[in-house]
Amino acid sequence: MPLATFFGWLFLVWSLGWLMLPLSRRVWRHADAPLLPDGGLAAGRMLLLAFWALGAFWLGHLGVPVRLSALLIYPIALFLLWRWKRERGAMKSLLQSQKRGVIAGEIIFFSLFAFFFVLRSFWPSIENGEKPMDMALISACARANFLPPPNPYAAGERLASYYYLGHLQTALLTEAIGAQPRWTYNLMAATLPALCFSLLASLAGALIGRVRYGVVAACIVLACGTEEAWRQWLVKWHEARQNGTPFAWWPINYWDTSRVIPYVDKDGPHFTINEYPWFTFNYADLHAHYFGQPLALLILALGWALFHQVRDGAKSKPWKITALLAAVALGAQIVTNTWDFPAYSLLIFSCVASLAFWPGWKSRKEAPKAKKRHNSADKRLEVASQRRIFWMRFALAVVAALGIGIVALLVASPFLLKLHSAANPPRPLEQPASPLREWLLVWGLFAGAWFWVLLAQTQRRRADVPTKFFESLVFPIVTFGVIYVNAFVQSGQSCFVLSLLITLLVLTLPESLLSDDATHVFLCRVALCGLLALLWSETTWAGFLDKPYHRQDTVFKFGLQAWYLLGTASICGALRLWSRWRAAMPEEPPLRLEFARTALALLFFAPFMAMVSTPMARARMEFISRGRLQSEYETPYPPGKIKPFVLGFRWFGLRAERWDGWDTWTHLAPAERTAAQWLRDAARDGENLLEAEQKEGGDYSEFTRYTHATGVPTVIGPQAHTFQWGVDWEKVFERKNDARTFYTSGGAGKSAERAAILRKYKVRYIVCGELERSQYGRDNLARLERDLLEDGLSSVTFQDVDQDPHRVTIYFRK
Repeated sequence: MPLATFFGWLFLVWSLGWLMLPLSRRVWRHADAPLLPDGGLAAGRMLLLAFWALGAFWLGHLGVPVRLSALLIYPIALFLLWRWKRERGAMKSLLQSQKRGVIAGEIIFFSLFAFFFVLRSFWPSIENGEKPMDMALISACARANFLPPPNPYAAGERLASYYYLGHLQTALLTEAIGAQPRWTYNLMAATLPALCFSLLASLAGALIGRVRYGVVAACIVLACGTEEAWRQWLVKWHEARQNGTPFAWWPINYWDTSRVIPYVDKDGPHFTINEYPWFTFNYADLHAHYFGQPLALLILALGWALFHQVRDGAKSKPWKITALLAAVALGAQIVTNTWDFPAYSLLIFSCVASLAFWPGWKSRKEAPKAKKRHNSADKRLEVASQRRIFWMRFALAVVAALGIGIVALLVASPFLLKLHSAANPPRPLEQPASPLREWLLVWGLFAGAWFWVLLAQTQRRRADVPTKFFESLVFPIVTFGVIYVNAFVQSGQSCFVLSLLITLLVLTLPESLLSDDATHVFLCRVALCGLLALLWSETTWAGFLDKPYHRQDTVFKFGLQAWYLLGTASICGALRLWSRWRAAMPEEPPLRLEFARTALALLFFAPFMAMVSTPMARARMEFISRGRLQSEYETPYPPGKIKPFVLGFRWFGLRAERWDGWDTWTHLAPAERTAAQWLRDAARDGENLLEAEQKEGGDYSEFTRYTHATGVPTVIGPQAHTFQWGVDWEKVFERKNDARTFYTSGGAGKSAERAAILRKYKVRYIVCGELERSQYGRDNLARLERDLLEDGLSSVTFQDVDQDPHRVTIYFRK
């Protein structure tokens, strides 16, 4: 990787937060006090990145090339530097008062960036998972003369059925520093975890009230996995007892930790996708759900600011600005990962609802003490006045929520107006959908922690009246009993997961409206949105896949939302109570308090140990390498990568030489890499290529390698993903047939047929390499290559005879 690319990228991403700080400190501020411990540094970094991408998104739909929109950041930077100069006194004061939060946030950002940057150097290539299509989208966005970008899997068409704002962000950063996606893909894979950790640590620190607890909360939510390790340990223990062999903790199957919850239909058992943030960070598919995670945390942070600012009243100006920013961020979320929009828009709406449903406005502590009125007519007038005020505030909250939703839809309108989705609409699921045991392996810690928070807050609110601890448990126990019995009697089946979710919803809703603790109210509303996302995934299914894999998309996408929403609320709420408990604990606590503290720690230690073990157990994760499966446990690193990595890192730091340890094209043969670089430099937007397609399928294979590497559209890509990207099945197979017809059309009298196919798809470049020869036959390719030269096409050949037997010839018309 060129040194200029690395340092240019890191400096640009890092400086976004500092450039935005004069404005972000105003957004995350209430009653002249910062709402975030870093003053909004981490949140402002993501805010500026999202707004820069939205600006390029709109300019692209007005006909401005992406390479020019990328330069938009530099005049913005000059303006923000001018703001720094004007507000240097206030900024100095802010940095002094929030020094601990700023230092902690910066350490987290650089540490996570360095960790994942080094991690990607062991597996830099993009041939496995969905990295190839993500690379194609990033490259297509970077070369686009206007938006939507060209569809890499359908030459001659634009991408109108898939969200791509996150890929556009990567393309903008790439073009702004004059780099290539070949190098910046892995830089973005290191940047996104750094953004997520620093932003969540800042927000959690504000919610808990302590910076160090905020860091702990961010690590629990983002660096922990599922409790699938416990099931695997129990199976191993049982097998060890039966066979008389010693029990071994390691390895555990890392892949299975993201495939936990099964479902059974007439075709047999299947598994849903239960991907968690660390798995996403580690696997490094720059897919829509990955780009959506830091944006989701930004909306959480904006909701935190909005929740506080609306309590100042309808005439207050800050909440209106924050609401507008939240609406624009929600619009960006639609174009980044549309699945996230319902849950996070509901969160913003619930924050705006505090205009009417904030209990403090009628609290006896905050309201002036009214004189006793003995006249019943006066009492009726007072009640009528309170009702009128409430309905006025309620109407204002509804109007504000509608306005936010409309602005979000308008921001995303260029994408929505051209959307042609192939996804199935929501449909109901047969119940029970998920077994309770496996469901708890994914959600047990978060659900248990949140239930404890609800019980503790209920007990704390009732502490001012004579009551026993048992009495505070009566309502939850009765609620549990009624819902479980009703579910069992009504359906005749054990719908325990639904019953548990409904119970938590019933317990959370009144807390979100009646509690006088502002932070607890916000956490309840965050948890409500997460519980509703889980409830939706348990009752419906939707997405690109049909039966028997119909639940995968819904459980996957809504599960990630719930991980962030319910996970943040439960862990922050639990650590908040824990820190208060520790602060109030006497120096020599009585035995019952020591026992309660120890029991509580042990209760959460077991699931927490398994969740921490899961990310560490990367020993048996399977990945695809040039068409064959390998086991990282059997081969810890790809052959020949350990020693070159150590030496290469030394060269990178000392000699300033190019080191391809982060080259996403390492899976290509040397001649193929040279051909891909030539193609990337030569092709322009509107020029397409033709390369080999697989007769059946083609998804997750080595086909479409040049489109994946360069973003230059091909006639037909992997058939399932081509369909998902907006090409009807009839057209998919028509394109496959045309590509195969072209490569087998060598011989006399086929020139007109070939020319018609090239015109139909606006193809300028034709690839004839080893994959084409093996797929269509060497004799067919030899005849075709002779005919192409006779048709007047020029050619360029790439071959390294000494090191690589591959020979790649690209034919093109000048």
